Amino acid sequence: MGKVKNENYFQVQGWMVNELDLKGNELMIYAIIYGFSQTDDQYFTGSQQYLADWTNSTKKGIRKALQSLVEKGLLIKIDKVINNVKYCEYKALRHPLGGEQSSLGGGEQSSLGGEQSSLGGGEQSSLGGEQSSPNNKENNILDIKENKIPYLKIRDMYNATCVSFPKLMSLSDARKKAIRARLKTYSVDDFELMFKKAEASSFLKGSNNRNWSATFDWLIKDSNMAKVLDGNYDNKVGQSKGNKVADQLEDSYKMIEEWVNEKT
Repeated sequence: MGKVKNENYFQVQGWMVNELDLKGNELMIYAIIYGFSQTDDQYFTGSQQYLADWTNSTKKGIRKALQSLVEKGLLIKIDKVINNVKYCEYKALRHPLGGEQSSLGGGEQSSLGGEQSSLGGGEQSSLGGEQSSPNNKENNILDIKENKIPYLKIRDMYNATCVSFPKLMSLSDARKKAIRARLKTYSVDDFELMFKKAEASSFLKGSNNRNWSATFDWLIKDSNMAKVLDGNYDNKVGQSKGNKVADQLEDSYKMIEEWVNEKT
């Protein structure tokens, strides 16, 4: 088992705490793997014991933290089989605010599963004694991003369904963060249902006393998504056309509610 050497270190950056809201083992593990993710063809291929040594944790605790980071969309994981033995490689996603990449360990040499590897460098390291050489890494990354957190699928679903709304052209970090957060509670099918309800809602498309209309960013807010799915903005069936005063009053209440939501 490799142990931490006195001269080795890893780097925790402020945005990992402030923007990713990481702490404890997850923060340290992310920072370590981030150091190995400086370019598209670099991965962390070290052993769980290596991470356990650095965090003074157990392999069970490391596995739990790695799974949590993958589920949060902060790490991507690639499973490989070499000589009938399963291995895992991890890569940290880039700084969500587009910050500078930083080296891990400033180029110092560190023991990784028994082999020497430059922290943050391009060298492959030993994983359980076997050398790993990822194939089609670039394609794997794209596939995992698409399948694990289907940002593009949700964007295309919105554009195809909500044709009365402004077209969504870009997926900013803030939008990705909101999508990730909603997917902890809702499924992709729930997104599709919400988009269909929004497109069918006269109120959300601007038929209200302020000519206000919803946007993608408004729809994917937690409270708004819940209200749309609950049917709060569904058109009323068989509503009398002559009841305009009641309609306007109801619109006013909804507009006040939307104004409050926009301010919070």
